[in-house]
Amino acid sequence: MTLLLVMLILYFSAPDLFEVAENHMLDIRFRLRGPEDPGSLVKIIFIDSSSLMTYGLRTEFREKLTQVIDNVCAGGAKAVGLDFFFPGQSEQLDDSRRQLAETVEQCGNVVMGYNWDFNLTDVRLAHAEAIGRRRLLDATRSLQEPGFTPELVPREARVAEPLLLKHAAAVGYFTVIADIHKRAHKIPAALTYNDALFFPFSLALARTYLQQQDYGIESDEQQKGIVGPELGGLQMRPDSSGYLWLNFYGAGTAFESMRFDDAVNNGVSKDFVDGSIVLIGVSGGISGDLFATPFDPNTPGVVLHATAVANALSNGFLWRDDLVRTIEVVIMVAFALLMGLLIPKLPPIWAIFLGPVLVGILFLVSQEMLIYAGMWLQLTCPLLLLLLLHLALLAARMRAAERLAAKLDS
Repeated sequence: MTLLLVMLILYFSAPDLFEVAENHMLDIRFRLRGPEDPGSLVKIIFIDSSSLMTYGLRTEFREKLTQVIDNVCAGGAKAVGLDFFFPGQSEQLDDSRRQLAETVEQCGNVVMGYNWDFNLTDVRLAHAEAIGRRRLLDATRSLQEPGFTPELVPREARVAEPLLLKHAAAVGYFTVIADIHKRAHKIPAALTYNDALFFPFSLALARTYLQQQDYGIESDEQQKGIVGPELGGLQMRPDSSGYLWLNFYGAGTAFESMRFDDAVNNGVSKDFVDGSIVLIGVSGGISGDLFATPFDPNTPGVVLHATAVANALSNGFLWRDDLVRTIEVVIMVAFALLMGLLIPKLPPIWAIFLGPVLVGILFLVSQEMLIYAGMWLQLTCPLLLLLLLHLALLAARMRAAERLAAKLDS
């Protein structure tokens, strides 16, 4: 009971203490599960290193991008996401910028992204900390308009092309949360700044595809919490800190894709884009937009956004809400009671194997829940508790046996 109490105190008072170990363990569990099919809804056009070297991201690229976007929209794409930045932006309105803006306006379903300026003095905003589920609910009660519209993009944000912004169907921040090893795992479900509510680029894309008017965040009076965000009738489950955890499908090749060069030279077929969500983003080593994931140490950021879009439209984000945490507590209490009651009564050989058997059961059950329900049970606290209980109870039993032997000898 003492060990259980200590672990529960750690569990509730220091939830980030085991985060690095949990994330590493989650990566291993994804690899054990193996790749999954993300479906055919989300497509990617990669602006790879060859395209960047050929066109750069200036005038000639804008002309080719105008051609590709026009082709994609004409082919029947339901939403188009632009995941890149133009360097050295100029205030001069040349023909390439004007034509690109006109194409974006005519399409009517182009979503653009932005990054927060990392030079801001507000550290929480600069690092895109999530606002938490309770603050998310409070924000939606007090705000009239979610900050997904171009007019509400803060001036502190860095946008790909300011001229295009006013013609975008929606906007959202690019930010994906990565650890010190550039391993990406989560996105903030929402941010608040200057009395406005902001959502991720991926959710803006999903909402544009669904033509949904809001994100469906509302109060659940019975549970005294929040319901949502909700897209297409599917409720997402951000964790208690307001993060949505990515459920990876595999490497970048998991999504149907094509190269930007090929789209320019050969066009984009109707079969590729019709009814789909198409993301156009940079890739390759010179892009600087690479992250480590369980399946690939150099995953382009556009693949992470594609993953988040597919997660949002299939209810595929990892399930990590208060119910999951309750299940973890129940598991720890049950294991502590089982070991406390059984080890003193079992024969020595069975007592030795009880801990490893429970560890195996925990791994199997948690892996099945991850695979079939997307439920992420964190294992560090239960495993540490099992290890400590196993050692402590066996040591106590051995000490009791030694005392009994000494008593009999005397």
